[in-house]
Amino acid sequence: MIFEMSIAVQFYKNIKTHSVRVLKLLAFSFWLSAVIFSCKVGPSYQRPSVLDDSRSWKNQTLEDTSFVKTENPFALEQSVGKDSIRIDYQWWKVFEDDTLNQLIDKAFSSNPTLKTAGYRIMESRQLVTTARANYYPVISVDPNINRNQLSANRPSQVSTGSLPALTLTTISVPLDMSYELDVWGKFRRGVESAKANMAVSEADYQVIRLGLTADIATNYFMLRLIDSQIQLFTNALKLRNENLKLTQDQYKAGIITQLDVNQAASEAGIVESQLIDSKRTRALSENAIAILCGIPVMNLAIAPRTGLPTVPLIPLEVPSDLLQRRPDLVEAEQQVISANAQVGIAQAAFFPSVKLSAASAGFLSSKTENLFDRQSQTWIGGVGISIPIFTGGRNTSQKEAAAARLKEAESAYRQVVLNAFREVQDAMVNIQYRSQQSGVQQKLLETARTTSTMSKELYKSGLTTYINVIVADRAVLDAENTYILITGQRLFNSISLIKSLGGGWTGIK
Repeated sequence: MIFEMSIAVQFYKNIKTHSVRVLKLLAFSFWLSAVIFSCKVGPSYQRPSVLDDSRSWKNQTLEDTSFVKTENPFALEQSVGKDSIRIDYQWWKVFEDDTLNQLIDKAFSSNPTLKTAGYRIMESRQLVTTARANYYPVISVDPNINRNQLSANRPSQVSTGSLPALTLTTISVPLDMSYELDVWGKFRRGVESAKANMAVSEADYQVIRLGLTADIATNYFMLRLIDSQIQLFTNALKLRNENLKLTQDQYKAGIITQLDVNQAASEAGIVESQLIDSKRTRALSENAIAILCGIPVMNLAIAPRTGLPTVPLIPLEVPSDLLQRRPDLVEAEQQVISANAQVGIAQAAFFPSVKLSAASAGFLSSKTENLFDRQSQTWIGGVGISIPIFTGGRNTSQKEAAAARLKEAESAYRQVVLNAFREVQDAMVNIQYRSQQSGVQQKLLETARTTSTMSKELYKSGLTTYINVIVADRAVLDAENTYILITGQRLFNSISLIKSLGGGWTGIK
């Protein structure tokens, strides 16, 4: 036990001495790296140009809405150049619906797709750390012991006779180091690319999150729209059943014919069929919401409730603001940044690489007793330069491939920008004309109700047939149903506009 402790003490003292030597070599390496650190080949990143000098939208007729800013605990903050990109508003709270808020909170904690995107962020952050590891040397201790049996009949230059057989024991405790200087910025470009890829994964998380909240809100308001339809058809069915009973009584009294009874029964059946179909659609909408929330469909039940919230009016951002808000634009731009860094990596392959090759220090002996003595010390070190002369066209093809990928990413970015502005413009068009349509439909509904009342009075007076009453009642039902649908579409369009703007806005009191 005492012998083993003395060996350990001796090992510590000697390994410390050699570690100091290695550290001095490392200090020199880092100093040399600092001298040449400013050199980094490859193009500097510039955002691809897409926009002209236009600062306004077509159909921009919306006004500001009153909405108090609230912080979003699920938001991620990214930096691209000098711009701060952050989606930091819980935009769905403008509708003031507790059930909607609870559903979205549940989705944030349970939606598998959102969780998958979160894990991709964790993975990409570790890949950045992996890329940064190239800045530092690789140091390892590789102790080993070998026994070698030498043949008695081995060749010898000093004797023609037999030699004694030998068994050699070699004990080695080397401290190895390898380090490549980042002369041309290859490793820095690698870190730049990895950080951009990390930003891509974070922006992708925001894309999924924004889409998730928009889908939940759309499906939820669709469910509330169907609740209003169910209430509408329920009331209409009750009215038509009353009309059917009335016509049956009148038929028994000989006042009307069987035709009027059949027409009343037919109208009741049509409305009942619409009611059943609405209940079916509601069940499917509830199932869709359950999947978005990440829970089994049998575990979600949303109590029926009639009425839709007021359609919010949303102030619009200028185009430059849109580029900083939408996470898909951030994601596309970060892909361009990553591809730009890969061009620099490909260009660095044409230049010499400088390595501190096979630098090692340690102990070598045939016995454990003197393994860590000064006489057992061994070391070797050197600097190597690798100059590419002929690679069979590999470096050239890799450089051209990287340049093509950069152009591809730039084109994809421009397409995403164009699609973004189209989505905003489409949502504005829908909101503007749906608002006008809502006003027209409201007037149409009032007219249909007046006509229905008049037709009933005329029928009671015997001045018109029952078919006119049916037509008038059907017109009222269709007008009411269409008005509900238009109101729902206006809500859906407002959600689409919020999503196309990147989610959230600042209200003005």
